[in-house]
Amino acid sequence: MRRQTFYKLLILALTAAVCLALLRWRAAGGLGGGTGGAGHGRDQGGALGHGAAVGSARTLPSELPGTVLDEATVKALLPHLQTSEWMLYDPVTIVRVRPDHESKLPWPDHADGQVVIRTNEHGFREDAPTAEVKSRPRVLVIGDSHTFGLVNNDESFANRLEVRLAAALPGGAEVINAATTGTGPYEHLAALGEHLDLHPDLVLLVICTGNDFSNAMAYSDFFTKRPWPRLPVDARERFEAARGKAREVMAQGLSQAFDFSCRPENAEVGLQATVATVERMADLSRERGARFLVALLPTKEDVDGDDLPRRRDLAETLMMSPADLALNRTMALLLGATLAQRGIEVLDLLPALQGHRQPLYWRSDYHLGLAGHEAVAAALEPRVRELLEPGH
Repeated sequence: MRRQTFYKLLILALTAAVCLALLRWRAAGGLGGGTGGAGHGRDQGGALGHGAAVGSARTLPSELPGTVLDEATVKALLPHLQTSEWMLYDPVTIVRVRPDHESKLPWPDHADGQVVIRTNEHGFREDAPTAEVKSRPRVLVIGDSHTFGLVNNDESFANRLEVRLAAALPGGAEVINAATTGTGPYEHLAALGEHLDLHPDLVLLVICTGNDFSNAMAYSDFFTKRPWPRLPVDARERFEAARGKAREVMAQGLSQAFDFSCRPENAEVGLQATVATVERMADLSRERGARFLVALLPTKEDVDGDDLPRRRDLAETLMMSPADLALNRTMALLLGATLAQRGIEVLDLLPALQGHRQPLYWRSDYHLGLAGHEAVAAALEPRVRELLEPGH
C-alpha cells in the first residue's frame, strides 16, 4: 500500500472514531445551553504560566477588540505577563523570556529542592551566549514550558540532546533551547521568524498535545471573532470543582480534553489552526535551508502509571468517559497523520516514553521531570543525528 493511501485511510478511520465519540457525548448531554466563558483561554495558575488550557473566566479571545496583538491585547490573553518575573511582551514574538535573567524557583520535586531559571542574551535557556556565527551544525528547539523545562538548564532535553549528539557526531552539534513558557503554535511561529537569522540546520518544533490545540484555537478565535459555543452550567461547575482540586494538573491535559469533549467545535478549530501554523513554520524553515521536524509530546496521563487515585478523582468529578480522557491522544494522531500527508516529518514520542520503570513527569504539576527530559533526549537523538549527518 502506498504511503499516501495509508495516511488517507488512517485519517478517515480516526475521523470516524472521533465522530462516533462526539455522537456519544451529544447523546449523553455533553452539549447544550448555559453560560459561556469558563472553559476557554489559558490557565494562568502556577509558577510557569503553563500554556493554553480551559478555565479562564476572563474576556474570551473572540471578544477582544481588533485583530492586532499589541501589548494590551496580549496581556489580556496572557494575564501572567503582568506579574511574571521572567516573561515579557514582545511586538515581534508576542511573548519572550527576559534576557540575561536568573532566578530560583522552589521546587520540592527536584532533588535540589529548587530549579534555577537562567537565560542568556537572547532569552534562551542556555548558560553560555549564543554565537551569531555557528561553528558546528545548529538545532533550534521551539516549544512551550515542557521544552523550556521545569529543570535546570543542563537538565533540559534540549541540552541532554546536545550531550548525546556530541558523542554521536564528529564535532557534535549545538542545540539551542529557544522555548518560551506559556506559549503554543502561534507564538512558536512568531519565535521562529525572529530566530531564523541564527541559520539553524534543523528546526525542531515540540508540540505539547495536552494544551497546544487550545492555544491555537484561542489565537484563531481572536483573529476570526468566532462566537464561542455555550458551555452548560453543570459542565462549568464540574470544571471549576476539578480545577479547585488540582489547577496545575488540569492545565496539562484534562482542561483541553474536557473542553473538547463538551464542545467538539473547539477541537476542530484547534486542529485546523495548529495544522495551518505548523505548515507555515515548515515553509519558513525550508525557505531558509533548514530541515524541519515536529515532535509530538504526550501527556503524563498517556505515559505514567502513578498518581492514579487523583486522576480517577478528577475524571469522576468532571464525569469524563474513557473516550473523553483519550481525546488529547486522538487529536495528536490526527495532527501527526495530517502533517505527514502534507510532507512534514513527525516524530511521535509516545512509544519511546511508555514502559519506563519510573515516572517521567513531575507528580506535582505534570510537567516533564528529570527522567522525562532524559527519555525525550534519547528518543530524539537517532533521528536528529540522521538529519544532521553530512550528505543526508
